[in-house]
Amino acid sequence: MAKQSQCKDIIEYCKKYGFITAREAVAYLDCFRLAARIADLEGVGHKFDHQMVYYKNGSGQTKHFMKYTLLVEKVS
Repeated sequence: MAKQSQCKDIIEYCKKYGFITAREAVAYLDCFRLAARIADLEGVGHKFDHQMVYYKNGSGQTKHFMKYTLLVEKVS
């Protein structure tokens, strides 16, 4: 899948669900480099909130992941 296609899919996903995480990007968009695609999108004018989410796994270890929320969609 081309970068532009993945970027378009990420924007559409965020518009529909409000945010995206790496797990969702892999599962639903077949995108394994979400942070790189977010950087590409921000480079052309889109704005995202980057929120680190912390949780404890079943072993009691603290883990984290990044949650990206689309704030401003660049208008062409």
